[in-house]
Amino acid sequence: MRTAFFANTSYQLFNAVNYAYHKKKTLIESDIYILKRFINNEIIINNLEHLKLFDNVYVLNEWPLQPGGRLEQFFSKLFARKFINKHLANNKKINFKKKKYNEVFIVELWDFQFLLTIACRAENNNFIDDGLGSYTGVMTEHKLGRNVKLFQKIMGFKIEIKKLYLNCPELYKRDEFETVKLPDNNMDDPEYLNILNSIFPCRNIKKYRDFRFVYLHQPIQGLQSAFKGINVVTVEKNILEICDVSACLFRLHPANYVNDTDLFINKNVDSDGDLWEIICANEIADSHILISCMSTAAFIPKILFNKEPYLIFTYKLYDDDALFIQPYKELIENLKKIYKEPQKIICPASYIDLKYALLKLSNGE
Repeated sequence: MRTAFFANTSYQLFNAVNYAYHKKKTLIESDIYILKRFINNEIIINNLEHLKLFDNVYVLNEWPLQPGGRLEQFFSKLFARKFINKHLANNKKINFKKKKYNEVFIVELWDFQFLLTIACRAENNNFIDDGLGSYTGVMTEHKLGRNVKLFQKIMGFKIEIKKLYLNCPELYKRDEFETVKLPDNNMDDPEYLNILNSIFPCRNIKKYRDFRFVYLHQPIQGLQSAFKGINVVTVEKNILEICDVSACLFRLHPANYVNDTDLFINKNVDSDGDLWEIICANEIADSHILISCMSTAAFIPKILFNKEPYLIFTYKLYDDDALFIQPYKELIENLKKIYKEPQKIICPASYIDLKYALLKLSNGE
């Protein structure tokens, strides 16, 4: 089996490493294509190349999400192989005709990933877990536009997604795809653990032992347009003030907007950029309390490692009726169904509710 993976986030790379390691006996060749968009990417890519888990590590330099006008976009698809080779780092070139991949793993039919599926012409194209968007359909339901359908008609082939590979298929309640469970992340396997620690640098994850409360920051300011009549910065400031207790660590989002950092002045902040999945595997326990608006990070302990920390979702304090929030509300309800103690998942409807929940948990109730 010749397989190609795509990654432009550390979480996508984590899932690719998991699959490649656990399926290595069935993979004749496995390549990974990495778009340099995530924190610590230079270090991680260098570690990955030295480890030799993948036969080839292809690194692509960043380019605009939608390069040029419609004509340029069309020609980038028409000559996808040349377009990808043009953007490869270190002057590498790929002979796609010789590759003959059996399967390709992407997270959505968009941007570079769509070009990769065109260039590879694999027998099977699959979606792989990319966080909450893969479960709600946000990532998987990008429709092929009229120009793309015309392009496929001209080229005489059709791109179809065969399967959706997830860490927790029981959370997926849609019927668009056949779901397949990704291999378990067995952290008791010393070889696998060594591979993860060798790829993903972790400088100071033991600090999570000193903080029971962890606030998982999201770049919420980027969603201001989705919340009508509400100043999201003001709401988050109020939440942060309530959460600002001595035992709370504030973890900045890996894709943090620069102006968000002002919210965390004089607070216990983790801005190291260590991979959250590694932190969850090694340091997060069932007794931890994770606070977020509706972050993928809050789901990670359960869907990857079957851990059940307390979860506090604050989305109701912004706008419970916002249209884009509805799929995530359903997902949180589904998460409760697979929690052994569903009462550990809390969605406060007011600042008073949030204060009360934190007080109870602080007192060990």
